[in-house]
Amino acid sequence: MVNEALEMDQVVSSIDAMLHREQSSYQVPDYLSYLPANEYGEYPVDRAAREAIGNWYLMIVERCDMSVDTAAIAVSILDRFASSPAAKEFLIHREKFQLASLAAIYTAIKIHEKEAISPAFVANLSGGMSTKKDVERMEMHLLQTITWLVNPPTAIWFARRFLQLLNIESKQIMRSIESQVIHSVLKYEFCTTRPSEIAAAAVVNALEVAFGRDAYVRRMERVLRSTITMCGGQMKRLRFELAHAIDCEIVSATIAQTNNNKGHSSPSNQSRSNDSYPHSPKTVMMR
Repeated sequence: MVNEALEMDQVVSSIDAMLHREQSSYQVPDYLSYLPANEYGEYPVDRAAREAIGNWYLMIVERCDMSVDTAAIAVSILDRFASSPAAKEFLIHREKFQLASLAAIYTAIKIHEKEAISPAFVANLSGGMSTKKDVERMEMHLLQTITWLVNPPTAIWFARRFLQLLNIESKQIMRSIESQVIHSVLKYEFCTTRPSEIAAAAVVNALEVAFGRDAYVRRMERVLRSTITMCGGQMKRLRFELAHAIDCEIVSATIAQTNNNKGHSSPSNQSRSNDSYPHSPKTVMMR
């Protein structure tokens, strides 16, 4: 019991530390909504271009057997760079934005994965538009602009700690949460939302699919809202926006011991709504 209490204290302390970090150093403004047309040309970077890059990152980590967290970190690096005054020319010229996106995923993989990829390999991903030297120079420019802040809190990190806090262990529920986080990584409109809020909404959605909207799930929702100081309206909105990304076929097979402990029945299967994504960022970036 003492060990469990100490473990829980550590979980709470780590959540508190990361909540402070996400609010003090890693927030992103809605930088694409305020581009003055007369300054940024006729064809600046838009949401579709940014989302194509998010999709590209997810394809890379999937094919290289890397973590979704790495794609989320790359998106955080790119968004924070793009929202800085130093990035104006990168929002005007899509080929420069693509180079910045290459440097962001290169940096995220180098820092957060066990095996790095070479700048030459990353340059090849540009389809001949960038060289190894271009990638290396861009990485340094990017890192200096974001003041070397390359360890952002991620929604996956928060979700894992929230499940520990709630004393829930389920691979199926975690996979459901990941599908919602992937949706948030892809969609530009989530860039201004705190990862802790995305994680909390995704956890509650996954629990509701697994157990129904019962007193247990409502209690868990209140615990999470209190933990991250999140209002009910924000939770409801985020849950709605993430809900269609849930893979209910994964969640429907609820962990047996969880059912036994809580006395809940398995949810019924529902169909998943899949978006169609471009096969390459160049289909949107360079049209």
